[in-house]
Amino acid sequence: MYIEFAELHQLVHRNSLDKTLISCYCLFEMGECKKRGCTDIGFIDPHIVFKNPKPQPTWKAETEANIKMFLEKQRDKKCILFPYNFSEHWILMELDLEKGLLGIWDSMRKEQKEFQEMIDIIQR
Repeated sequence: MYIEFAELHQLVHRNSLDKTLISCYCLFEMGECKKRGCTDIGFIDPHIVFKNPKPQPTWKAETEANIKMFLEKQRDKKCILFPYNFSEHWILMELDLEKGLLGIWDSMRKEQKEFQEMIDIIQR
């Protein structure tokens, strides 16, 4: 996996975490889950599903299609973890597929309206 120097520089200087670094972390955690025999947790790749600061007109349709693809591939999971970036801030969305619940883990406790668009896409 290729990580640009600028992204590593941001991490070292704690400016922000880029989606490539979060994707690396997700890949690492997927490997750790496999090693432990934990197969009921899925991950949505934040490199594929994220909100561009300058959204394209097709963003919503493409994002919805990508999430649908991820959910179909992981329909046998109990829980799916989805790191999501908006306005240079990361939250973790936890989709509990057994209970049909969506949990939001947010260290800054941003208002839900700031990421409501993604919640609406997931709920479709």
